[in-house]
Amino acid sequence: MDEINRKWIRERLTGERGEQARMSSVTGISTDKLAKILNGTRRVQADEAPKLFKYFQAQGVKFEEDRRRSLLDIWSQLRPEEQDFLIRSAKGLLSQSPGAHPPEE
Repeated sequence: MDEINRKWIRERLTGERGEQARMSSVTGISTDKLAKILNGTRRVQADEAPKLFKYFQAQGVKFEEDRRRSLLDIWSQLRPEEQDFLIRSAKGLLSQSPGAHPPEE
């Protein structure tokens, strides 16, 4: 497992307005402590690491759900031939990925 530190947190922040306040509210870590962690003047404490991990894990789930919903919305607006084109394109991209399995027909 990765070390949960300043860099780990920064890699997961989206820059969305109010994000740090929301993280503080959900994790119970004060905004002051989070600001100090993010600017490098304080380290993540042992009891804070699981809270931060859980917070970002939950955010990832929300992010994936939003992406799926967005993709389905776009998909429903396409004509059948456009959908077929996207399927073929996606299969082509996947076949070029290292360790990829051949796409099913």
